[in-house]
Amino acid sequence: MVRLFKFALLGLLLYVPFIFAVNFGLILLMELPSLFPDRSGWTEVHAQVLDRTTGAPVRGARVIATSGVPLQFIVDHDEARTDANGRFVVRTVPDRTFTIKVRAPGYRSYQDFVFPGQAPAVFRVERS
Repeated sequence: MVRLFKFALLGLLLYVPFIFAVNFGLILLMELPSLFPDRSGWTEVHAQVLDRTTGAPVRGARVIATSGVPLQFIVDHDEARTDANGRFVVRTVPDRTFTIKVRAPGYRSYQDFVFPGQAPAVFRVERS
């Protein structure tokens, strides 16, 4: 009886992780299309990052545009670096509110919500 119990327990210990792995794999396969979204219908946002005090362009800033519900597993995003003139281009899902985050060495992190059709041409960041 003890031997049968050990065998059943061992089978259960091997079976449960296997079922979990198979189910997780199937869920991941179902999510693959959203991991690599078709960006052909996305809109481009052309803008510039400037120093709030001096008005000088901020070169090399990392700009991240995200759209979607923050608690979702998958959130659409794009990112870019500013050029020597502080200009950048990111692509976002059209007709959806998105968040712009700007991070640059020597500056405070900047975050703003952008509503459809109202993308500002300039984001001004403050020195830290």
